Amino acid sequence: MYYSNVDYENRWRVTGLGDIGFATQMACTSKFWSVVDLAHYIILFVKLAIRWWEFIGFLGDCRFFVQLNIPGLDFLRAPEGYYIQGFDASNVPLRAKRDLRKDAILLGTMPGNAANAEIKLNYFSAQESLSKLTTSLLNQLLRSLGHVVDTDILEESIASMAQY
Repeated sequence: MYYSNVDYENRWRVTGLGDIGFATQMACTSKFWSVVDLAHYIILFVKLAIRWWEFIGFLGDCRFFVQLNIPGLDFLRAPEGYYIQGFDASNVPLRAKRDLRKDAILLGTMPGNAANAEIKLNYFSAQESLSKLTTSLLNQLLRSLGHVVDTDILEESIASMAQY
């Protein structure tokens, strides 16, 4: 899908073996990236995977990989300091609060530009606690970038996003 007025592109792929892949990129007209957007993408992808698994009758294990590349970009934050959404790719009316408390992430002084995260899950664990799964992936990514995460506060903030 390509939005000509936003310079945003994403690609979905389902392989013959049932693997699901998603990639997105956006031209940066600002010097910021949104951790809230990343959380939202993770939630949407896991929900899609759950639906796909239901459709094909798959109840086995899988690995969820996330790769992030944000060269020289700062976090998108409101003037009050909390982390905010930058782009809504779902085009669904906003039903849940989409921001993260400012004390959920303690920013490092020399942050990195790229990070990877992975987690094992299955159909049941993916449904059990979407906010915990998303928090685990974000924690791995943010720590790899040199930041400190209060996982309890982060999970509490993500819980409202995961409900919808």
